[in-house]
Amino acid sequence: MTQKNEHLSIGQIISYSLPSFSAAMIMMSVSFYLPNFYTDELGLTAALLSWVFLIGRIWDAITDPMMGHLSDITHTRLGRRRPYFLIAPCQSGFFSI
Repeated sequence: MTQKNEHLSIGQIISYSLPSFSAAMIMMSVSFYLPNFYTDELGLTAALLSWVFLIGRIWDAITDPMMGHLSDITHTRLGRRRPYFLIAPCQSGFFSI
């Protein structure tokens, strides 16, 4: 079996990366200004703020593999992961109220 070494053109690379560029710009602005808001406006210390972010990362490190395993063993007529994609927007909207 032979493989062709096909490279993406610059136009293809740019067109693949454009959809995530806007989300990345929003997340960069939030991650840049949010700690300043917490420390300056809310009066939290930088140490407390770092602990809050660390606890969030640890929580993600525990729950993300669990959710991956749960979606791997799920078998519905919609597929393995589609039910979770359908539930997630409703759940995140509920918790933001």
